[in-house]
This record gives sequence, C-alpha cells and structure tokens, in this order.
Amino acid sequence: MGFSIRKDRKKVCRENVVVSRKWVCSRQGVRAKKYLEHVDRLRAPRAETRVGCKPVFRVRYDVKMREYIVTHFVSKHNHPLVAPHCVPFLWSHRSVTSADKAQTKAMRNVGISTGQIMDLMTIQSGGFDKVGFVRKDLHNTVQADRKVELKISGELSFIHSMAA
Repeated sequence: MGFSIRKDRKKVCRENVVVSRKWVCSRQGVRAKKYLEHVDRLRAPRAETRVGCKPVFRVRYDVKMREYIVTHFVSKHNHPLVAPHCVPFLWSHRSVTSADKAQTKAMRNVGISTGQIMDLMTIQSGGFDKVGFVRKDLHNTVQADRKVELKISGELSFIHSMAA
C-alpha cells in the first residue's frame, strides 16, 4: 500500500497467550521532546520521520469463538505514500530468507565477499527491488552468523582445554 508498519502494543494473559495486538503506521506519533533537548548531545539528532499519522490495526482474541477479531481499523494517512517501486525498500518489507542465508553462507565459505554476493543476488532476482533486502541487511546477517560461529568455536575450544 506504500507505507511501513510497526508493532505497537501487545497484551498477554497469564497462559502466555496474546490477548490483543496493535500495529500502526511507522510514522505514527512524534518523537519525545526529551530526546531532542539533550544539552550534552555529541551528534545531531536523526531526521524526524514521525508525523503523527493515525492508521491503526487492532485485533483481540475472543475466548468464546477461539479466534482473533479485528476490533479497530483506521486507514487514512496524513503523509504521502511511497511510490510502488520503492515499497520493497521499506523497513517492514525487508528480510533475508533462510534460502538466501544458506546461499550466502555457501558463497562466503568459498571466499566471495558480501558485496559480490549482493551483486549476484541482485542479478539473479532481476533487480534491487526484487531481492527482498538491501546490502546492509545481508551484511548484518553475515555478521550475526559469524558471531554465533565464534561463540560456538570458543565454547568447543574451552571444552577441549578442560578435557585435556
């Protein structure tokens, strides 16, 4: 539709069941003044993206019917929507799939750089707007995998040293 969403509120009951959930436009609300009025700020604040947009989608769990019901929906935005060709670059629309992660890991194992992998995936999918993520997302995924591998290898080396 041309906008990004974010999770807002969630209520969970004692049985760890989500009783209600609310999603809003990513431009909903405004930044708190306390974050803008820091005297000892080292950097300039990031650009303000929130403009008080009102769209909301709220559901609640109906115990009798044993299903989720939409209880509130507002669709009117107070800002221009993103052009259709730019929608895949919205934060809530981007994700690295498990297949992409596996392909990336295989290519990393033979020495291909993250940038080259991204270029290849862009060509394979037919354009940047069809990949499903941006270069930074792929880089973050590679770094997260490396961190896990380092932790596991560190634990294994600790176990081997204890056994020796």
